[in-house]
Amino acid sequence: MERITIEFNPTIYDLEEIKEWALCLGSSWSCINQAYLQKKLIITKYGNKTVSFLAYKEEEVIIFISLAQTKPELRNKGFMKKMVYSLLQHYQKTNYKAFYLYCSPEESQYFWKKIGFQYCPEGYGDNNFIYMFKIFGNVEQVIDFNSESTEDSILIWDWSYPKLKEPAKWTCDLNFKDQSDELIKPILFFGRPDWQIKIIRNG
Repeated sequence: MERITIEFNPTIYDLEEIKEWALCLGSSWSCINQAYLQKKLIITKYGNKTVSFLAYKEEEVIIFISLAQTKPELRNKGFMKKMVYSLLQHYQKTNYKAFYLYCSPEESQYFWKKIGFQYCPEGYGDNNFIYMFKIFGNVEQVIDFNSESTEDSILIWDWSYPKLKEPAKWTCDLNFKDQSDELIKPILFFGRPDWQIKIIRNG
């Protein structure tokens, strides 16, 4: 069996090899080239041939996967899954907490779901795209709202201006370090910046 390797520092020769097949798939060459120049391009080598690539960007505490492709004739062999796992391992012990992306083409959502990605809430971004995320960092879990929230919690609505007495859609417990206002673990939620939140302390 041919050897599979994941490489975080592809060469200009690897880039030229990608160009031979990626452009035929309608890939954005400027995106691939920019990722290469910024050292944010990883590849899969199979039998000394570059068969898969993933371009990404670091954004605050999340990693945006901007483009990811495998040569059509070599899909469904686990190359992309290995590459995403390697990227996760690379950032596991850093301040970065999650991956996110939008599915283009839409059919790619089934692959991302299969490897543990979840759908962002409806209304999160441009309605023309399906947005997905995968949290890998140590954060507090945001869950569907229930009336049994603790006296220290954050409530989240998926509206800019909630109707009077309309219950929140999500909640998350706030757990603080002793005698401090500092959270033990941060909260990460994929929502819109104009959605309403409410913070409750001591009831």
